[in-house]
Amino acid sequence: MEEDIINAKDADEMPLYLHSECNKQSDYETRKRCADRKMLEYVYKNVQYPSDARQKGLQGDAVVTFVVEKDGTMSGLRIISHPGGGVGEEALRVMRLIQSKGVVWKPGKKADMPVRVQFSMPVRFKLE
Repeated sequence: MEEDIINAKDADEMPLYLHSECNKQSDYETRKRCADRKMLEYVYKNVQYPSDARQKGLQGDAVVTFVVEKDGTMSGLRIISHPGGGVGEEALRVMRLIQSKGVVWKPGKKADMPVRVQFSMPVRFKLE
């Protein structure tokens, strides 16, 4: 149900993209920085600039939103903004790739209880 989704700003702890290297960190803030870095590394390693966008000179951020569920799975992936030319679809493809690999997140928390958290992921497309 939509009403039990927490906005990121209302969570006591944000969901964390799980990565074995980050799990070794002792405190939440250090694990979060590590997890954010690892997620971005994965996204940018797998994203491909759409040829239509490249030919049209389109660049900018594509933003994909999804919910990290109480069990750490991702649901409800969708594009919320993009500059066109297939850029949004490419960002969505990469996030679905993460989902299809069965990546489980550490769920967000509110009052020490796991909660469903709406998460937005911007992916920057910039021509060189």
